[in-house]
Amino acid sequence: MNPWLVVPEQLAQAAATLLGSKRLRVYQDSIFVKRGGDGPTLWHSDLNMAPLDTNRFVTAWIPLHPVTEELAPLCFATGSHRDFSGCYWKGRQFLRGAPE
Repeated sequence: MNPWLVVPEQLAQAAATLLGSKRLRVYQDSIFVKRGGDGPTLWHSDLNMAPLDTNRFVTAWIPLHPVTEELAPLCFATGSHRDFSGCYWKGRQFLRGAPE
C-alpha cells in the first residue's frame, strides 16, 4: 500500500463524509497503467471486484497526469451510485441477477 496516495486528508475527509462515518479503513490500493493508443477499459463495477457484501465503500481515481476529453476520462453510468450489488452492465443499461 502506498500511504502517499491513500492518506491525503482531503480524500479521507471526502470518503468519510460520503459514508457518514468518522473512521475509515483502506482495503486496497492499485495502479493501472494505460498508454496512448491502449484500448478502452470496459464497463465494470468496482463492487464486483471486491469480496465485500456491502455498497458502503468508496473508490477514488487519482490520475497522475492531466486527463482531457481526448484522453478518454473516467465516466459514470447514470444511477450506478445507487444499490449496485448483484447488478451488471449490459449494452446501455444495468440489469440485476447473473449475466447471461
